[in-house]
Amino acid sequence: SLRMATKVYIPSTLLALGGAYLEKHYLGSSPLSFLQEPSPNLGSIFSRGFGLSMGVLTAGGLWVTLYGMSVGGARKKFRDMAAKNGEKDTEARYSYPNLYVDGNTKPARAFNCKQRSHQHILEMLPQFMLSNVTAAICYPVTAAVAALYWFIGRKVWCGGYGNDDGEPANRYN
Repeated sequence: SLRMATKVYIPSTLLALGGAYLEKHYLGSSPLSFLQEPSPNLGSIFSRGFGLSMGVLTAGGLWVTLYGMSVGGARKKFRDMAAKNGEKDTEARYSYPNLYVDGNTKPARAFNCKQRSHQHILEMLPQFMLSNVTAAICYPVTAAVAALYWFIGRKVWCGGYGNDDGEPANRYN
């Protein structure tokens, strides 16, 4: 949609292109020029800045893991809420191996939104990480900033989508 393009795609593209340009033309003369030196640990193909990008990806991967654990906690929370509201078969509906919960009650919708927000990250993460690692070979600082931007955006998006309201439209707030 046009709204998504103006809020996400255009700024992301400008960040990537602008960052790559600045990194290529100005990083060598800045106080961060050491990031362009070959890495003593990774060989001459990778610069020291490559580790910066890998550090951001590692921290982001840790956040995805912790967010996944919060989905497990939400499963119990919304199961208990549904049982308190008098819903039937809450144990069977909210328990594993069910990925999502049947029904359209507020606890079911809220849990499904939380689960879906995590599932969406897992669907996008491999392509994002591969693209970021590839970009980090030539533009490690730009890739690190882009990864940080992506993970912050995911965190904000998950906060809107996976809130306790059970309203998926909140992911774009």
